[in-house]
Amino acid sequence: MRGILSKTAGLALTAALALTLTSCEANTTAQITGAAEEYTEALLDLRQSKLKRITEDKKDIFEYIEADEDTEEIADAIFAKTEYTIGEAQGSKKDKTATCDITLAIPVIEEKEEIAGDIDAVKRAVEATNGTEDKTLALDFVYEDDAWYVTYESAKEIQIFLEEIYAEAEDLSKPKLTENKALAMVEEFIEDIREGKVDEAEELAGCSIEEYLYAIEDPDLDYYYSATQKQAEDFCVEYLNNATYELSAQAPEEDDGVTKVEVTVEWTAPDMDEISEAVTDDYDTAIFTYVTLIRLNVIESYQYHDDVVNDLAKYVYDKAAEKQGQTEQTNFEKTIEVVCDEDGQIKFYLKDGLIEPADVNLYDSIGHMNDEKLNKLSDDALQYMLDNGLLDEDDYDDVYYQIHGPADTEEQTEQTEETEQTEEEVSDEDIPEPEVFYAGE
Repeated sequence: MRGILSKTAGLALTAALALTLTSCEANTTAQITGAAEEYTEALLDLRQSKLKRITEDKKDIFEYIEADEDTEEIADAIFAKTEYTIGEAQGSKKDKTATCDITLAIPVIEEKEEIAGDIDAVKRAVEATNGTEDKTLALDFVYEDDAWYVTYESAKEIQIFLEEIYAEAEDLSKPKLTENKALAMVEEFIEDIREGKVDEAEELAGCSIEEYLYAIEDPDLDYYYSATQKQAEDFCVEYLNNATYELSAQAPEEDDGVTKVEVTVEWTAPDMDEISEAVTDDYDTAIFTYVTLIRLNVIESYQYHDDVVNDLAKYVYDKAAEKQGQTEQTNFEKTIEVVCDEDGQIKFYLKDGLIEPADVNLYDSIGHMNDEKLNKLSDDALQYMLDNGLLDEDDYDDVYYQIHGPADTEEQTEQTEETEQTEEEVSDEDIPEPEVFYAGE
C-alpha cells in the first residue's frame, strides 16, 4: 500500500512540476510576445524616446534620419496605415535570449509619380489604398533586469528598415515630372491666365511671366509699353479667352537628375497681324499718337511721364481689344519646356513666348501723311485735348505756336496791315531839319 501511495505521490509531483514548468514557459512566451507588441506599437507610432528605452544600450534607430516636415507627414501616414501581426515567440529567461518575428503590412499606392509632391494627395492615397506589401522583421531580445529588451544588433536592422520608409516618404514629398503631369500643369497655367489669376499662373510656372504677356510691341515708341503691365494682362486675358488650344507632349528626358518635358501648345486665335494693321490704320490711333507726342514733347518739355505713357498704352490696348473681335482666326504653335530639377522644383521655360505679339508701329499712322493731312491731324489732336481736359483754352495759342509758329488769324492780319500803312505814311512826310546851335551864339 505504501508503495502504491509513494508511486501515486511521485506521479502527482511530476505532473505538478510539469504543469509549473509549462506555466512558466507560457508566461515567458507571453512576456516576449508582449515585448514584441510594445516595440512594434512604438515603432509604428514613431515614438523615438520609448524605442530607445526598450532597446539594449538605448540604441537610437532615428540617429541618421533627417527629414523635413513634408517627409515626416508622409512617413506618419504610412505607419498609421500599417497593420502588423506577431509571430511565435521563442526563448527563455534562463538563456536570457529570445526571438519573435513581426510582419508589417505596409500600404502600397498606385501612380506615385502623378501625385508625388502633393502632400495632401499622397496622404489621401495612403489612407485610401487597399494594396499592401508584407515586410517581416526579426526581433531578437535580451533579458536584463527582469525585462526583455530588443538587442542592439536587431535594432540596427530595424533602423535600416526605418530609413527605407523615410527615403520613400521623402521621394513622395518631391514632385515627379511625367508626360501627363506636364500636360496638366500647362493646362492649369493657361486656364489661370484666362481667368485673370496671373499670380497663381506665375507661382505654378515658378518664374515671372510678365514679359510674355506683352502682346503689343512698337519698335519706335518702345517706351510706351514699359509701364503697361495691367493693360497687357487685361488684353492677354481677353485674347486667350477668344482663342482655343490643344496640348501635346514629348516623352520625358532625364539628365543628371533633371527631367524635362516639352509641351507644344497649338493655338487657334485672333490674327495679331490683322489686329496690328487695324489699330495702325484707325484715324483715332493717329489722333491719340499725335496727342501723346504733343504732351511729351511740347507740354512736358521732353520729360518722360508714366501717366502720359500709360494713357497711350491703355488706348492702344483698348483699341486692339476692340479690333480682335473683328479679325480672322489664325493658327500657330508655342513651346513650353517644363523642367523638374533634382530637388523636385518645377519651372516653366517659355522658349518663344505665350502668344504671337503684334508689331504696332504708331508712327505708321501719321508718317505717310502730307502737310495738309498733318495740319488737320494737329487741329484734331488739339481739339481732342481741349475736349478731354488735357489742354486749357488759355494755353491753346501757346501750344499751337510751338507746333506751327504764329497763328495766321484775322486779327493778326489786320494788325500787320495797319502797321505797314503807318510806316508808309511816315516815310512820305517831310521831316524838318533839326536846328543847330553853335557855341558862343
